[in-house]
Amino acid sequence: MSESKTKFKGRVANLILRFLVFGVYVALGMVIIVEIEKPESDENQRKLKLLSDLQINITAKYNLSKEEFESLANTIYNAKSPSPIKWTYINGLSFIIQLVTTIGKFLRSTMINLEAVLDYFARKMLTQQTLK
Repeated sequence: MSESKTKFKGRVANLILRFLVFGVYVALGMVIIVEIEKPESDENQRKLKLLSDLQINITAKYNLSKEEFESLANTIYNAKSPSPIKWTYINGLSFIIQLVTTIGKFLRSTMINLEAVLDYFARKMLTQQTLK
């Protein structure tokens, strides 16, 4: 009885440790995704400069007011640009969990298939050796 309790406690401790390691792994992945996908401030500055230059050229050439140009630019932007994904920590967490579970299912099924193939060949070799 004492031995089975010790095994059970060891399994529970192992399970808790695995969940903690998985949680740290997922949290680290979440932070990395958010940091990688964060918009660059230099890129934003470049876009603002380009828009400012465009505004000066268009308003002078077509005699538009600043408000008319901004309305035109917003309309064009909304019509042409796809909705970007805003990478929050919740979206990053969701992405990492989906990634890990999808890869986990693939690896688990691959390992099961590999085990079945190896088992098949091992049995085949054993039966051939027994027949000789």
